[in-house]
Amino acid sequence: MKEMLLKNNYYKIILAILYMALFIPYVYSIFYSMPATDDYAWAIEWFSTNRFVEVVKRVQWNYMNWFGQSGVFAVVIQILFNPLYWFKDVGHSFGICMVLVYTLIVIGLICAIKGLAKSLLKIEDEFVRSVFTFLLITLLFTTYYYNDVYNWWSGTPGYSMMMVVMLFCMKFISDYVNDQDKKSYIKMIITGAIACTGLMNCVAIGLFYILEVFFNEGFKERVKRMLCHFLYM
Repeated sequence: MKEMLLKNNYYKIILAILYMALFIPYVYSIFYSMPATDDYAWAIEWFSTNRFVEVVKRVQWNYMNWFGQSGVFAVVIQILFNPLYWFKDVGHSFGICMVLVYTLIVIGLICAIKGLAKSLLKIEDEFVRSVFTFLLITLLFTTYYYNDVYNWWSGTPGYSMMMVVMLFCMKFISDYVNDQDKKSYIKMIITGAIACTGLMNCVAIGLFYILEVFFNEGFKERVKRMLCHFLYM
């Protein structure tokens, strides 16, 4: 059965149909989504009519009066690219923007999880890796965590976007442990520093880094190990 599916790449067609069955209800729902709660707060011109000045002032205010540096990258995205601000909720503009964002998140999640399956779990078989990725994506998209934010603009940068960055960071960490590639080292620092500004990601990345790097017998560069972990903190 497996040989038949692999011979003409039938399994890719089957997976494509399954992905469509999983995602089409989300897309339909997102298209009709409306702004809610913080979407309005991030859209107002609180400090300036210049959006870039507004971003800087908001980040400064949040740091001094609210939650410090936590979520700083999410705040920048929430303010700078808020569809409610740019399109004033005309027609289905909000829903269309959210569909585009959702599509990018889905692509990012699939690429990150598939990459992790290869670098961390050492799944070399393309068929097995593809099926594993689909099952994990299905689990992720049918749990409360993602259902709570998929159609909510303000929740998307803070939760699902940062989750994608976190998974890519884990992939780059695993890549570096495997091949000691300098590019992977730089990527894992950048993505890790960004994802760690989200409180729900910092502990996960820190633990993953410690387990994958500090307990890996082939990884001896102590200075680089400590530097990367220090930057995450």
